[in-house]
This record gives sequence, C-alpha cells and structure tokens, in this order.
Amino acid sequence: MSAFEVFDAVSNGEVDVYHSAEGYWRNRSEAFSFFNSIPFGMTVSQFNTWILYGGGQELWNQLSEQYNIKPHLCANTGTQWGGWFNREVRSVEDFEGLNVRLSGLGANVVQLPGDEILNALKEGSIDAAEWVGPWSDLNFGFHTVAKYCYWPGFHSPSAGECAGFNLRVWNSLTHSQRSIIEVVCAAENEASHAAFLDNNAIALRTLTKDFGVELCEFSDSQFAAFHKATGEVMEETADGDAFFARVWDSYRKSQAATSLSLEYGEFAYLSKIKAIAR
Repeated sequence: MSAFEVFDAVSNGEVDVYHSAEGYWRNRSEAFSFFNSIPFGMTVSQFNTWILYGGGQELWNQLSEQYNIKPHLCANTGTQWGGWFNREVRSVEDFEGLNVRLSGLGANVVQLPGDEILNALKEGSIDAAEWVGPWSDLNFGFHTVAKYCYWPGFHSPSAGECAGFNLRVWNSLTHSQRSIIEVVCAAENEASHAAFLDNNAIALRTLTKDFGVELCEFSDSQFAAFHKATGEVMEETADGDAFFARVWDSYRKSQAATSLSLEYGEFAYLSKIKAIAR
C-alpha cells in the first residue's frame, strides 16, 4: 500500500504494524508532529530523553490510542538538511511563491511521500524539497535535478520514526513478546542514528567532490525569520487545540531542561573543537 495509507490500515486492523513517520498523520491531529519532528525542536538526544524520561511516551500513547494504535520509537535519522533548491534563496523574500516539499509542522508546503519527490522536482511541480540528508538524498538522486543544497535544516532537528502496532494485536502479546519488541525498537533507534552520522559524512564528500554540489548556508536573518514564523504557527495551533497545547508544554519544558545540560556539555565541547580546528 502507499505510504499515506498505512496508518488507517493498522488502525482498522487490516495490517498489524506500520513503520513510518508520525508527521504524516497531521490530518488526524497536529500533535503527531511532536513525535516525528517540529521546526526548531529537539536534537536526537533531547528527543530520546523526552520520550523516555520527560513524559513524551505517555502523551504519545494517549494520542495514538484514540486511533487504536500503540506507538514505539524505532529509528532516528538525526538533524536533517535544509533541502534541495533549483535556484539560490538568499533572502526570506526568495521563498515567496516557491512550492516546497517539507514534512512536519510550520509551513505552507507540499507534502509528498519519498518516492514521489524526485519526479516532482524533475517535472517542476515543486521548486525545492527536503528528504533526510546526504546519505539518503544521494541515493534518491536529488543532486541530478537540483544544484543547491542548503544547510542547516531548521524544520527537523531530529526525525524520529515509529513502529505503530494495532492496539488489539499489541494487547494480545505476552509480556515477553512485548519486551522483545521494545528492546529491538530501542536498539534500532540507537543504531539508525549512528548509521546516518557515519554515512552522511561519506555521502557528503561524494556529493561535493564527485558531483559538484554547491552547499549553501541559510543566513542568520533567514533563520530568525523561520523561527519567528514557527512560533506564530505554534501559538495559533495551540490556541485551537487543547491536546496540542498540552504536548507542546511538555515538549518545551523538557527541551529547555536538556538544553541547559547540552550547553555546558556537548555543545560547548564541539564549539571549542571547532575553534581549535580553525
């Protein structure tokens, strides 16, 4: 079945489990975006912490159970890139009129499953697209139809994926069977992120050295405008959706707490290393 059909298939018991990204289910509830990615959201380590220790899993369960589904975090592709553009976008105004394929919350975009993006770029029905990052994007061949690759991605600082089980099927499993699934999902969540970190570096060298892809950085003014627009969308959505507001409150509190730890730990370390390298 197509990528966008799996949610309903699991919900109604046609199949037992899907593996997908929760952001695709925004038409059911905007709150699903939190369990995949939101603009200016958490990094992978922060997201894992929220799910495991910050109340994220409990909120996810409450949301998904309304659709007869039990969700499990099972992968993460890490911080995604800004995307592929058929022309340079040097200012916020350059985005006006562009049809951009994005997933997640916070933009007026064209939502497409992965296998339809390349043809859409070729045919010109979209002007730009993001998918994941160098490794996946190289395999999809986006460099053959778009010259400019932008970084960093603001829309998806981490990109969690879900193994969503039909709730009746999940409840029919023994404790041992559930434990096996939970352990496997947790292991794959960790392994997938490591795989993307490693292979993104290899693919990045291939894209720039072998195919001449031009890497372009979003400017500070563009980033500030993206951030401002995101905040406006989030506030507007929360005003009209009590459950969304509840999840967002939990998400922001966890993000703020873990940011403090990262500021004096991992982020500070990487900043010092970068300064020395210069």
